[in-house]
Amino acid sequence: MITFSIATYEVMAFAGKSQPVRVYLTDDSNRYRGYIDFIEDYSGAQNFIVYPNGIINAFMPLDKLHPMLDLLRNEKPVYFSVNEQYNWAALKTGSEPTGEEETS
Repeated sequence: MITFSIATYEVMAFAGKSQPVRVYLTDDSNRYRGYIDFIEDYSGAQNFIVYPNGIINAFMPLDKLHPMLDLLRNEKPVYFSVNEQYNWAALKTGSEPTGEEETS
């Protein structure tokens, strides 16, 4: 399994009706690690690609874009994980206590 903490991200929305919205991910050592393509007509047939150089391209349905951006904006730490054995990729938070309120 590949897991890294996300330090920064960038969002790019391509022109064109069926183009994905792409979120680029950088880890804590400022190393570019890959991107997530949010696709309108996502079939779920392919969840991710791990290239030989370690760059990851993951795919998610477009309707998950706003919750994922909310997670990136408001939570810390946020991790990206890929499990090649079970064929899944996920954006997730670290452990947080239940009932925790956000602080100002």
